[in-house]
Amino acid sequence: MLLASALDALSLQESLHIPNLVQPGAQAAYIARLSKEVRTQLVVVHDRKEAEQYMAYLKAFGIEDCVYYPTPALSPYEWSGDERLSCHQRHHVRYRLQYTDTPPQIILVGYKGLSYQIMDNITWYQQTLTLYPGDRLPPPVLVQRLIQLGYRPSGSITERGEFTRRGGTLDIYPMGLDRVLRLEWFDDELEKISSYRLNDPLDKPSTDKSGVIPPAYEWVIPDNLEALKTRLLENQRGNFIALVRDFSYSSELYQIMSLLHPVGGLLQCLPDSTRVVWTEGMHTKAKGYAHLLDETAQQRAIAPQHLGRESLEAELQRFGQLHFTGPDGQGSGTLLPPLEKSLDQLTAILQQTLHKGGRVTVVTPQPQRILSILRERRCPVQTGGDALSTGAVQVLQGTLPEGFAFAPLNWFCFTDKELFPGRQRITRDSKFKRNTSPLQLSLLKEGMLVVHEVHGIGRYNGLVQFSTTGETREYLSVLYAGDDRLLVPVEQMHRLQIYHGVGDQRLKLHKLGGGEWEKAKSKVKKALVEIAEQLLRTEAARMQAEGITYPPDSEWQREMEFAFPYEETPDQLKAILDTKLDMEQPVPMNRLVCGDVGFGKTEVALRAAFKAAMAGYQVALLAPTTILAHQHYQVLKDRFASYPVRVELLSRYRTAKESDQVFADLKAGAIDIVVATHRLLSKKLQMKKLGLLIIDEEHRFGVMQKEKLKDIQPGIDILTMSATPIPRTLNIALGGLKSLSLIETPPPNRQPIKTVVEPFNDEMLKQAIFHELQRGGQIYYIHNRVKDIETIGAKLQQLAPQARIRTAHGQMSKQELEQTMWDFYSHAFDILVCTTIVESGLDIANCNTLIIERVELLGLAQIHQLRGRVGRSNIQAYAYLFYDPLKPLTREARERLTVVREYSDLGSGYYVALKDMEIRGIGNLVGPQQHGNIVSVGFETYCQLLEETIALLKGEVREARESQACVIDLNLSAFIPDGWLDDVADKMRLYRILAYSDDLEQIEQQRKDLIQRKGELPPEVETLWRVTRVRIMASELGIPKIGFKGQMLELQAVLPENRFKLAIRRNPMLKNWQYKPETLLHTLAPQPLKNLQRVEAFLATLMEMEAEQLEEQPVHVE
Repeated sequence: MLLASALDALSLQESLHIPNLVQPGAQAAYIARLSKEVRTQLVVVHDRKEAEQYMAYLKAFGIEDCVYYPTPALSPYEWSGDERLSCHQRHHVRYRLQYTDTPPQIILVGYKGLSYQIMDNITWYQQTLTLYPGDRLPPPVLVQRLIQLGYRPSGSITERGEFTRRGGTLDIYPMGLDRVLRLEWFDDELEKISSYRLNDPLDKPSTDKSGVIPPAYEWVIPDNLEALKTRLLENQRGNFIALVRDFSYSSELYQIMSLLHPVGGLLQCLPDSTRVVWTEGMHTKAKGYAHLLDETAQQRAIAPQHLGRESLEAELQRFGQLHFTGPDGQGSGTLLPPLEKSLDQLTAILQQTLHKGGRVTVVTPQPQRILSILRERRCPVQTGGDALSTGAVQVLQGTLPEGFAFAPLNWFCFTDKELFPGRQRITRDSKFKRNTSPLQLSLLKEGMLVVHEVHGIGRYNGLVQFSTTGETREYLSVLYAGDDRLLVPVEQMHRLQIYHGVGDQRLKLHKLGGGEWEKAKSKVKKALVEIAEQLLRTEAARMQAEGITYPPDSEWQREMEFAFPYEETPDQLKAILDTKLDMEQPVPMNRLVCGDVGFGKTEVALRAAFKAAMAGYQVALLAPTTILAHQHYQVLKDRFASYPVRVELLSRYRTAKESDQVFADLKAGAIDIVVATHRLLSKKLQMKKLGLLIIDEEHRFGVMQKEKLKDIQPGIDILTMSATPIPRTLNIALGGLKSLSLIETPPPNRQPIKTVVEPFNDEMLKQAIFHELQRGGQIYYIHNRVKDIETIGAKLQQLAPQARIRTAHGQMSKQELEQTMWDFYSHAFDILVCTTIVESGLDIANCNTLIIERVELLGLAQIHQLRGRVGRSNIQAYAYLFYDPLKPLTREARERLTVVREYSDLGSGYYVALKDMEIRGIGNLVGPQQHGNIVSVGFETYCQLLEETIALLKGEVREARESQACVIDLNLSAFIPDGWLDDVADKMRLYRILAYSDDLEQIEQQRKDLIQRKGELPPEVETLWRVTRVRIMASELGIPKIGFKGQMLELQAVLPENRFKLAIRRNPMLKNWQYKPETLLHTLAPQPLKNLQRVEAFLATLMEMEAEQLEEQPVHVE
């Protein structure tokens, strides 16, 4: 890249103080050039946000090996412990410095981090385990040692700091390392060491020569507890004795680290050849901060919990240092020239800079658009090149946080932020694989209502193991009326569904063998005929309407989409493609995009809006709240700033005069995209050429409002978005009304929000606030009463004096509210005390704690939406939901809070929607007259029956659901033993994966993943996988049942006799099978697994024949 090659033109200065490099980009260029001379640099910046900015620049200059050393934002004397991810990142830096030959090129650290205490080097070496094949170390001894180092035993590894042991195999995820270590013993001798990446199906385990296991925390509890007890008592820290006596690792132990063992800091870990680089003002801040901590320790008369100023300055003496000092008043070109909004003026300024001998570079994700603008105005341009040019503007494709000026070279580097002012976002790397495991597959819990497709509604009673003729299987036990019990084999789990309809205790269970279930389904089917006919009439009318046919994507469309700074998820890409394909059809689009909060629905709408605008049509985007409308308006303006697209806003933020002008311009066709709240429904609205209507948060608008919008202009395309997902089965049933796109994959690195539901108490509130502030984050505090919101703000200020607090509510003036929200976005303050006005608001990646008081007064969907305000980045987010401890909760409030607590995983909006439907009733979804029908059979079954009724009226032939999957009964021990996997949730997850899978490759990959995590599978689990393979193959071949018939093995298969004979000729091992018109028979073997082997061989042969027949079919080309 040019930016990397440009470094060759930079000359290093002999002075240790470098003036006139003001912006981070200019300083990063100098640091990158210095890295060619110095192996390791420690760059001291202000905080994490600034570190990320420098890392983005350094990577643009070709320096990939940049790491961040995270430290708390709060003082060590206010701090109550750090997160495991930050601990891992610090361990990782230390591991590379002390255990590898390749220390990081660039280490970035906040100035406060230099005073942060860690274990000293000698203790680190002594406590870190280094293991080699051939070591004699009994597994129980290692387990005890790992516990002493702070590692936690677990049934299966899910995060760093855990280990699991199964006989002679132990897996551990060391803190600071990126791979799980697997240790295997022969007797007491460590025989083999290997490693693998957790949850990465593409990774292949590697055999290692050694294994390194650092302590799990940044402190360790010493073996000599008596001496430690004495030190604690001498320092008035006797309250910690109970913790250390039991080796109970807690983040609170940071407060007594210096009493546990010698301590040091990051500087102690660095090689002497390291160059310390101070960005402007950071040296003074670091010394001042260390001095402040010295005074705090003296005032409290406790052992220091930090590295003091004298120690800090003594450590710094070992290193060469470089200071960026800011402008000295003599440098020229230290700042970028101001750019005007006019494209003509912009081009003129760039040309003037060239004429003065300046070097001008533009780094943009949309180079073709920039080149067009400059060429149209006869500005000399060039693309690429290996060196900086003085005669033309060099345009490069890429992304930088912002532009900079490098005074020594008279070099000006511009980005879209300077050319088209607006908010820019830094692209974060996706360093970890997204979690693609099925969501919440362990939702089924004892006591829940379930629906069996044959026997009806019962109550799930847990997993049970049952043995017959010496073979053991696992079953789902379901209770029915009269204490009847049905045992459903785990491999037939697909026949069960969780019941959604009404609350748990109010429903009568069906009786096994009775006719109630069939009568209920028959009654519902009759009622569904009228609904199905209406849907079909609607579908036919839509297909006959004349709509707009948009052209294929333009070059500008592709360029704009390339500028999206984040990686799209597969679901998001599919939704975008489906939407654009709909727009290119002559039939009017009516598509609903469903996805949980923060899953990327807005990007789908944005690309559709741009496509419509590029085709010359107007777009109206309707949002339910003023704040959300303003956010959409700002995002659209920023993304489309370099294109001839005019975006305007209609909301209460606009005066009557401004609104009238917008209405006039819409009528004249001068506005391409309008973002509006309910003001879009004004009688004044007339649009010259409306082509696309986008409705955000569709469920927030009434039916009449939506119908009025559709009447604005007939034949337009409609795209609606909702964070309250509709179940998949309803998607199929309502196919005549809407096309549905489901975005279920969370963005990369997104973590589930940790949700705490508790009665209100000041201590927990204080801990929640301190925890967020110590990592430099921000907090939403929801208080939904305007009259005393200022009082709450004052109370919080007393609780957290160091926090910057502001309030916001709907009764503020538009200017004040807008400025407050923008200040919060810019991190001008830390805590926003507000009403639920922020339910649909700004996406703030740095805000990762939500606190709601009196949560029992809010609705379930509202709580879920508010929770979605946090966790919009790869940082762990928290939601604290406090209810009034002095007032008893109503039954509905109790149910809502239970749902919010249990359904907190990514994408759980689907389940929240279903539970909300149960609590509030279903009438508002499909009409009150259908409520009783849904209650009688459950929501999922209702939707399936509606789907079947529509298919019947269309004349489509559909097989009954219960005949689609093969039923296998071969009396095999096929289950997951308790001793091998004890966690019931993990068991249910695996059982459901196997029961619902219809892909042989998928279950084989699952098997490999399981072996990677747990080692070799027990015989019962191997058999379970083989039975699943048989079930998938048999279902694909149309075989409904495999079992016994008397003393014979039976496959119920309608197979032509000539195909049977062909199979025998193909595989002579099948010669003992007997052919009957509707069944295949074989004599039973005394060993059950032998019978399974015979079935596998026959099905595999039939599958090969099917595959060959498909390949031989001719391809018809029209």
